[in-house]
Amino acid sequence: MSTSTARSRRAPVTSPFAALRIELDLSRPAFSRLLGFSERAVASWESGAQAPGEAATRALLQIERIRDGAARVMKAKAVPAWLLAPNEAFGGLKPIELIERGEHDRIWRTLFSIEAGVPL
Repeated sequence: MSTSTARSRRAPVTSPFAALRIELDLSRPAFSRLLGFSERAVASWESGAQAPGEAATRALLQIERIRDGAARVMKAKAVPAWLLAPNEAFGGLKPIELIERGEHDRIWRTLFSIEAGVPL
């Protein structure tokens, strides 16, 4: 069986963790850091071998909300690149770094300002 045939027979992604990671074009190590959980845990949730706990589910929802908020002020396709790019509004930090640090409020203030038309 060819590799392309094997890929076409794979089941569709059903894990919300895998779906978001793929949508954001993040490696599992980067996505794990973003969530604040180990790669092993994320792999387990993605495969369905283990159910995520409440904290992991909250972290996933927070990232989904940030993705949705960013998509209101830029093209949705641009969000993955935006997450990984240094940003002057964040003192040269990448949005993904702010999320890792738990500084979601800085992202929300910036997105709100952009959406409201307030200069940064």
